Amino acid sequence: YFYIVTNARDMTNFGLLRTFVDAPSFELATPVMSYDPNRYIEKVIAFKNFLAIFVREDGLPKIMILHDPSSVIASSASFNTHYISFPDASY
Repeated sequence: YFYIVTNARDMTNFGLLRTFVDAPSFELATPVMSYDPNRYIEKVIAFKNFLAIFVREDGLPKIMILHDPSSVIASSASFNTHYISFPDASY
């Protein structure tokens, strides 16, 4: 897959879409996770088995890990994610 960080489709704070490598199409790209207007996506780094998604929530930087993004179904709300925990909030 190609992963796209975009503010199109009324996703002001950016959303994450994916499209097939062999037939890339922005119009047919599907959401990887549901859009949250309270979550600002800064960048995404793709690894073999997970995505590292750098976000801001409540003004604080966080790193969300999305495991096995190739198995995500856009309509599913139960994808396997967790946040990297830090000892203190970064202000």
